[in-house]
Amino acid sequence: MIKKVLTSAVVIFFTMPYGWGADPVPVLGQVISDSVQMDGMSVPSGTTVLNNSLLKTTQDPAFIHLGKDRVIQLHRNSSAYFEKTPSQAVQVSVLSGTLSYRSAGRELVTLPPESLIVFQSSAPTVAESQEEGLRVVLVERAATGEDTIQVNDASRVDPRQPILLRSPDGRTQEVHYVKAFDENNIKLTSPLENTFEVNTRIIQDSDVVQQAPAAEAVEVGATAGVSVGTATAEVGAGGLSTGAKVAIIVGVAGGATGAAIGLSGGKGDETPRSP
Repeated sequence: MIKKVLTSAVVIFFTMPYGWGADPVPVLGQVISDSVQMDGMSVPSGTTVLNNSLLKTTQDPAFIHLGKDRVIQLHRNSSAYFEKTPSQAVQVSVLSGTLSYRSAGRELVTLPPESLIVFQSSAPTVAESQEEGLRVVLVERAATGEDTIQVNDASRVDPRQPILLRSPDGRTQEVHYVKAFDENNIKLTSPLENTFEVNTRIIQDSDVVQQAPAAEAVEVGATAGVSVGTATAEVGAGGLSTGAKVAIIVGVAGGATGAAIGLSGGKGDETPRSP
């Protein structure tokens, strides 16, 4: 009997201090989405985002609440890696697709793959130059002569405005018009004159409108769009700047590497909402 009691005491002595001394895993926020994966497993909406978490979306975007008045959106078919820095800030790396957030001036900023952003108590810090007008990126290679491109989230593209395809290195770009949508496939009114690789940027802004050739109205589903013409440009090393990319390599369970994350405010809504 005495031997049994001593054995139990020894077990408690060695196991209890380990449990008491273990550091809790930092909580980074909460993810809201109808369908989202965390570290390779499907999780319900409202799941807590812990330190060193990999989030991946498919047919639905995900909204990540990082605290009071801080919401970021990870768009459809995108992935991002979340971690806490030594200064207790939240660092997000974009692995695939796109993510958005609101700047201190309430402007919507969208980031492509291989971007890194740090959210602190003050304004967020982006470790790369931002690309104005970025909407989505290619998720499949598009070859010369093809007239259909596949993007991560076609719902973010305005069919009434021309689009500019810009290669990841910024050296090649073309302006096209949208003819039709088929889920995340976008049919163009004219074939591509160049080949564009995965992660090619799709941009829509006032500068693209000025570059676009004259167009005539055409129906794109139930929405009026435009048609006709393609503008192509080769950009030299000293030409158009696409922003310096920061390559982030972060080990992730299951063999994945890299990191990413995003922001917004509702399906198809670009206005982030507070938690």
